[in-house]
Amino acid sequence: MRDLVVYCADIGSVKRGNFGWARLARGVDEPHTDTSIEALIADLAGHLNAGFPVALGFECPLWIPLPQKCEQLGSARTGESGKGMKSRPWSAGGGAAALTTGAVQVPWVLRALKCRVPDRQAFLDWHEFETEGRGLFLWEAFVTAEGKVGTVKAPGDEGKDERDARIAVEEFDSVLDDPKAANACQPKDEVFSLVGAAMLRTCWSTDPALLRQPCLVIKPA
Repeated sequence: MRDLVVYCADIGSVKRGNFGWARLARGVDEPHTDTSIEALIADLAGHLNAGFPVALGFECPLWIPLPQKCEQLGSARTGESGKGMKSRPWSAGGGAAALTTGAVQVPWVLRALKCRVPDRQAFLDWHEFETEGRGLFLWEAFVTAEGKVGTVKAPGDEGKDERDARIAVEEFDSVLDDPKAANACQPKDEVFSLVGAAMLRTCWSTDPALLRQPCLVIKPA
């Protein structure tokens, strides 16, 4: 997908200025970053209406485990803990806060975008998206402290939220030969897909099977 345009939104309070996003088009050296959620919608719509395939990531949990055993409720997803780090499940600390904010912002973005590109399809399956060659592919960005090692914030450069989004789009671009092989969180049990629910609510799909379908999780090393 040589003409793929990769986006990531770093979920956070819009009112407090904690929202940022980045875009990286294949063949372009430097990613573009911004802090306006409305500018994100306009930029996404522009590329989708022009026929470009677009991959949009959100840095918040987009699916959660639905285990059979009650004692495993709220447990970390496979891949959520880093080397030498204590496991921090999606249900605790920053993950829980991001999930709560994302539960509002993800469907808000998808609803606003659908109004501008009513004839485009959205996908959670990479193979289906690749075969179609256009439309919107949705994925989860998982940027940890380990994933930020080596990044430098120069004076006057983008803020934390934009920087995290930039790290995520650069990582997604680096694994485009086989994004499925780079999936950081493989479900052990059934899942509840929050992004699938958002797609149904915002009329990107009418297929209830999306509620059981996890998306790719791309985690910078």
